[in-house]
Amino acid sequence: MNNEQNFMVIPQDGYSSLVKGNTNFFSAIRPAFSFQYTSLIYIANRKTYMFEGQTYEMNDAQKAEVATYIASVNPDPAITAQAVANQQAKKYLAQTDWYVIRSIETGVPVPEDITAARAAARANVVPL
Repeated sequence: MNNEQNFMVIPQDGYSSLVKGNTNFFSAIRPAFSFQYTSLIYIANRKTYMFEGQTYEMNDAQKAEVATYIASVNPDPAITAQAVANQQAKKYLAQTDWYVIRSIETGVPVPEDITAARAAARANVVPL
């Protein structure tokens, strides 16, 4: 297996992104490693992690541990699809929050189509 075409990015907040070959997977689960981290970047030319505000280069053992984890992952397409749907719904809600704030501050009602779309977006967010 060529690890250089596989990579993983785990931001401080949000979904982990794992690419195996040409497939991109998202997960709400942060993998546990032998080292503590708040964020992690494992790509071809950069293998680092952040912990307590400091960035560290991975040592050989840590690189091997992450590579082994990536090789072991067999993501569930349904969970991946739901994670993407959750992310899109949350993005839409964030983009339209201003309507709700304007309504609270000024009394201008939120348009009905926006209210309906926000309700649908909330319904689409499913805990994973």
